[in-house]
Amino acid sequence: MNQGLTYEVNMVMPQAGLTGLLDSLCTIQARTNVVDPASGQVDLSDWVNVAGLVNIPCQVAPMSSLRPDPAGVHRLPTEFDTLGYRHVLLNDYYPAVLQQHRLMLDGIAFEIMSVERDSQYQQTRMAVRYFTL
Repeated sequence: MNQGLTYEVNMVMPQAGLTGLLDSLCTIQARTNVVDPASGQVDLSDWVNVAGLVNIPCQVAPMSSLRPDPAGVHRLPTEFDTLGYRHVLLNDYYPAVLQQHRLMLDGIAFEIMSVERDSQYQQTRMAVRYFTL
């Protein structure tokens, strides 16, 4: 009699997808690292989609903190920036997602702060942050 949990573990993310919780799509992007001919510097503002990491079903949730973060808002004479954090759960195991990439979600760019994958190779989770004006 096989008493392993392999079947049950392999069904975690497919079952999560059936619940409708993975209601967003995200795309992972990498810098092009193209050198700007005028300045001779690497252009850090050009990003391209990473092959195989486009329109991934995911769930986005607020990151919980134990206290209000006083550094979460920056006020300058001409602008008012708000810092936000989110937790993103991808629908599968994606070892190609790296911390140096960025996440595009609903047209908004998020900086990937950390990436973790479970030991059963079923899912990928990320902590991301964003700034709004």
